Amino acid sequence: MNAKVYQERNRKTPSCPSSKEDFINIGNDVVRSLKLAIDKLRSYFRILVSKLLPYCGLLGLVVYFYYINNFNVPDLQQA
Repeated sequence: MNAKVYQERNRKTPSCPSSKEDFINIGNDVVRSLKLAIDKLRSYFRILVSKLLPYCGLLGLVVYFYYINNFNVPDLQQA
């Protein structure tokens, strides 16, 4: 694979933070995404207690959705 193609492909896909500063800088965004995801799952599944949320299986995916979509709620096609 050509190095230029590899760089372009990596630029399009989100990646893990490469340094401690990058990790700290995205921390607030991740926490905000986590809160939005918890609220969404609790309201969608009508769960009253957060301990009953399916953390391992579902929460991570919803947090990632909110993070890459700039905290926008899902539209009708995505929901």
